[in-house]
Amino acid sequence: MKFSTFALVGLVPQLSLATNLRESASRIRNFADKDSVGSFNGEYARFFKMVAENPVLTLEDLMDSQQALETELDVEQAEIKAFMAAIQRSEIIDLSMDISNAPSDSKSPSASDNPSVSPTVSSMPTMKVGDPTAAPSSFPSAIPTTTPSNSPSTTAPTTEPPTMVPTFAGCGISAESRVQAILSILDAVADPVLIRDGTSSQGLATQWLIEDDEFRICPDDDKLIQRWSMAVMYFSTGGPDWFQCSGDEAATDICGAEDPFVGKQRFLSGVSECDWAGISCITGCVSEVEFESNNLVGTIPTEMGLLTDLAVWGMERGGLTGPIPTEIGILTNLIFLDLDFNALTGTLSSELLSLSTLTQLDLNNNQFTGSINGIGVYPAMEFLQLHDNGFTGTVPAAVGGFSGLVAFTLYETSISGVMPASVCELLETDVNGGVLRSLIADCVEPNPNVICPCCTECRAN
Repeated sequence: MKFSTFALVGLVPQLSLATNLRESASRIRNFADKDSVGSFNGEYARFFKMVAENPVLTLEDLMDSQQALETELDVEQAEIKAFMAAIQRSEIIDLSMDISNAPSDSKSPSASDNPSVSPTVSSMPTMKVGDPTAAPSSFPSAIPTTTPSNSPSTTAPTTEPPTMVPTFAGCGISAESRVQAILSILDAVADPVLIRDGTSSQGLATQWLIEDDEFRICPDDDKLIQRWSMAVMYFSTGGPDWFQCSGDEAATDICGAEDPFVGKQRFLSGVSECDWAGISCITGCVSEVEFESNNLVGTIPTEMGLLTDLAVWGMERGGLTGPIPTEIGILTNLIFLDLDFNALTGTLSSELLSLSTLTQLDLNNNQFTGSINGIGVYPAMEFLQLHDNGFTGTVPAAVGGFSGLVAFTLYETSISGVMPASVCELLETDVNGGVLRSLIADCVEPNPNVICPCCTECRAN
């Protein structure tokens, strides 16, 4: 069970300024199961513990004794201010209530024989339902339609204005500024409309990154786009229903205990994305995305093209549909692409055929169509498996230039004609020194689709 700072504030029951917080904290702690308490931000966990154990602490005490609270919790003042500002923003708590007749177990701050060692926080203006807030409380409402203000618009205060400015722990900026900075970064690499669509994979990933991600990434982190892209992939391929290592809290599998994800963490957990199941990195950059038989369904997101260091990409034996995004052409480091046994459609795009670094291309058992004539741009190709698709046309002679080709399969397609002699010359023999060991086509007599006297195996289509 995960809680964001804003979600925790939303759980606080109705309180007046002088109402004892002990009962509220107790409810919050009881609401969360034992394991989830450990997932609270450490500073807030200590705060709730202190409140629950102190029967006389009130919100008024908290406001008048920030320095004392700071010392007891060993928290930077920015953390206390951020928490207080979050409470101030809540529509449930009204800090402007007249507390003269409200019950309280603590003494009134207006009469004390022992002045507080910390300065008294000035009173704050009323925050009414509908007033703009200093930071968003949810997504997509976290994204304002106009330029946001760093302080709430209220009636003129009777004393000096509030001095507490909400900050986002660890980033050194306000929560609102963090949201705006993240959105600005994502807008530069993806569709702004989808980013703000709470039903799209991009929107779900954005909401998670801003509100729910326990990693609490800052806008200046150079891995922000990478982490977001991995989250987009998760939501786009049915992540909550994966067989292993789903980020769904209701998942019952023991992630990291079985192959192929031994030692890995669940997707969307509060660790580096490099530690998530199916992901490998080199110097912090995603270099491998490998899933097989893990119930990946849905479509391949265009954001995969943002993983420019990706070298190995495998999503075989799933239920993926739709085309391979043209953004694949950006992945100039890609050497291995295995998408077999899905339901992918479309043609072999020029962007895919431009990846001259590919050594293995497994697209068999899908629903691809069109010609394979452009396939002659893979000089490093070793394994080319195209069988069980709707490909048409003839075998291009350029395949004969793949001197390192070990396997070439194109049976159960609509490809016809004669196998080029240049391809036959790649076969492993004592004469030519070729390495081609598997050449399979629809060449069964008497009515072969492909005339191939050199094929190592003939199939009947």
